[in-house]
Amino acid sequence: MQFIKKIYLNFSFQLFFVAFTAFIINFYFGFKGINIVDSFQTFDAGFRVLKGDLPFRDYMVRDGALIDLLQAFFFNLLGINWKSFVIHASIFNSIFALSVFFFSKLYNLENYESLIFSILAGILMYPAAGTPQIDHHSIILSFTSLTFFLFLIKKENYNLLFLVPIFYLFIFFIK
Repeated sequence: MQFIKKIYLNFSFQLFFVAFTAFIINFYFGFKGINIVDSFQTFDAGFRVLKGDLPFRDYMVRDGALIDLLQAFFFNLLGINWKSFVIHASIFNSIFALSVFFFSKLYNLENYESLIFSILAGILMYPAAGTPQIDHHSIILSFTSLTFFLFLIKKENYNLLFLVPIFYLFIFFIK
């Protein structure tokens, strides 16, 4: 029992558990049906960027072009298939769950509360879509940037505050 309690209290194990749970949940639901309009828009745009087309010049972009470039990166890294498409969303789902975990730790919640909130956030954010979506990406990056900003303010580390507007500029080019 003491061994389990020691593992539970280990911060790196908690981070791994939150990220892994959020990744696996989204990865599972990413293969359970599609939304034709939303699911294939980013898939096709990522394929076109990988093929050499540029957003705005060669094809019409409904929103920002950064998600298309991100998807092209994942296609280049993992191949052009649905699995790499779902891995992209699963990684961002893990980023969101970890952001919720850090946000709860920033405000001194208990270990079990931080774990529960972050795992529930990973269950609720991306698995409803399962694939990369413009709105989900912008919300995830906005919350992560806000958490980073609050962390810097609370720890009085003002040297890295210049990164926050850069993060929000990225979010602008996603949405």
